[in-house]
Amino acid sequence: MKWSYLLFNNTKRGLMAKPRGPNKARSKKDLLELVRQLEANLEGEAVPSVPNVKWTDAMVKCLLACRFETNKKYFYGNKSKAQLVAVWERTALLFNLKLMTVIKVPKLKNKFQAVKSEFSTLRWSMDKETGNATE
Repeated sequence: MKWSYLLFNNTKRGLMAKPRGPNKARSKKDLLELVRQLEANLEGEAVPSVPNVKWTDAMVKCLLACRFETNKKYFYGNKSKAQLVAVWERTALLFNLKLMTVIKVPKLKNKFQAVKSEFSTLRWSMDKETGNATE
């Protein structure tokens, strides 16, 4: 039984699932049972954790190639959120096919953002160094 059905059972008050009479509230015992059922349902819906990915240089190069070379034209311009989701799904599919892995889109996006951030930091630090030895 879905928790939403237990919690909101087409009543005007919302939390009065299965009232006993026309306008009677549930007893304390019934409410405690409802809470127990809801907690049991929530525990059963837990998503298993995804194992960490050990990123190699080849994997990062492949990710960058999929993003900047293969799917370059799909990322440029103004894109809606739905379009970006579709493009990242396409990128993940290509990446996984090339490397025969199963890595989900959020992990790929997070890694891409981390690499992009690291590149920006390195570029910024190199711009600060003029190359002129003044001391």
